[in-house]
Amino acid sequence: MASKWLTAVVATTLVTMMGGVQAAAFTEIGDAGESISTATITSAASTSVPLTNIFGSLASASDADLFLINVTDISAFSATTVNSDTSVDTQLFLFSSTGQAIYFNDDDPGGLSLQSTLPAGSLLGPTSTGLYYLGIAPLGYDPIDFASQLLFVLGAPTDVLGPATSNTLSSFFPSFLGSGGTYTINLTGATAAVPEPASVMGFLALGAAFGCKKRTKS
Repeated sequence: MASKWLTAVVATTLVTMMGGVQAAAFTEIGDAGESISTATITSAASTSVPLTNIFGSLASASDADLFLINVTDISAFSATTVNSDTSVDTQLFLFSSTGQAIYFNDDDPGGLSLQSTLPAGSLLGPTSTGLYYLGIAPLGYDPIDFASQLLFVLGAPTDVLGPATSNTLSSFFPSFLGSGGTYTINLTGATAAVPEPASVMGFLALGAAFGCKKRTKS
């Protein structure tokens, strides 16, 4: 866990936007996990800095990435791969901090793109601020629960869809429909998920202790 947090810190870049406002862009390093226990934490220096972009890649048609984010404005929260550097036909999912389905989209509701949008102001969107898992997967690679049931209801590709069950994410159902590729997720109403200060100090202390142990052995 310590190494994952430290990797996430290194992968986050602050960029200056118009008017001097700073924003965070997070870049995946390695392969973000596709379960709650292996998801990547999008850490930054401050929760007051908006997280506006996540850059990453999906290795194949059967690969998904999960990122822990902090939703700070439920009315403004959105995530989209439309009009971005994306070479894969995406699906976007939002899960609660315990892995329950919130909402999902395959093709943008506007009907003009194969890319995905979780729109702001949706009745299916987050109802409270806090930590959520944002997921991305290729077309047809769908999240399921422990009983292999789909977590989201079925509908048209352009529909924004809600949960089919209150069960939590177990895995993703294998698919050969889509393909892997790079992606950019553009975000509003969110910041990086910064661990509590006490946890950060514990992680740093653990890393320091591990480094000392290695030097002693050598």
